[in-house]
Amino acid sequence: MFDLFDWSTLGLLQKVFAVIGLTSLALIILTTFMSLVGGDVHHDFEVTADHGDIGHTWGLFSVRGMLGLMLGLGFGGLIALDKGLGGVLATFIGLGVGIVIAFGLALLMRVFQAARADGTISLQNAVGQTGNVYQRVPAKRDGIGKVQVMVQGRLQMIEACTDSENDLMPQKHIKVTGVVSGNTLLVE
Repeated sequence: MFDLFDWSTLGLLQKVFAVIGLTSLALIILTTFMSLVGGDVHHDFEVTADHGDIGHTWGLFSVRGMLGLMLGLGFGGLIALDKGLGGVLATFIGLGVGIVIAFGLALLMRVFQAARADGTISLQNAVGQTGNVYQRVPAKRDGIGKVQVMVQGRLQMIEACTDSENDLMPQKHIKVTGVVSGNTLLVE
C-alpha cells in the first residue's frame, strides 16, 4: 500500500497518476464551489453546425466532464498500480474508470437538469380551477378585480375580469374559464 502523502516512496508513474487525480479533484471541487456561489460563467466550448448553444456545463465533453475523466484516470490508475498491475494496464484501467465517471456525471446532471423547475407560473394551468374573489371583479369586463386561485400548487392572487351581468363581490366562489391576456384571468 502506498502513502499518497509520502512522495519519496512513490514511483514515477504513481506520482504522475497522483498528480492527475489530485489536480482533477481540486478543480472539480473548485468549479462546483464556484457554481454554488454564483461564479460559474459557463465557459465550456461546444461546436455546433447550426447555432452557438453552449449546452450543459456538466456534459460529457465539457471541461467538468473531462475533469471527471482525469479524476478516474488518476485515481483508477493509482489503485491499479497499487494492486500490482503494470503501467500500461493501469493506464487503460484508469481510462476505463475515467470514462465511467464522465458518463456517470453527464447522466446524473442530465437527470438533475430535467428535474429542475424554474418556478414560473403558467396561467393556462389555472383554467378550470376554482377560487374566491379577493377584490371586486366588475361585470361585463368593465374593469379588473383580483381573485385567489390555486395554480401549480400555490395560492395566487391574480387579476381577473368577468363576462357576468353582475359584479363578483369579495368572498364569492368563482371558476376560472380562460386567460384574457398574459396576466388576467376570465372568471365566472
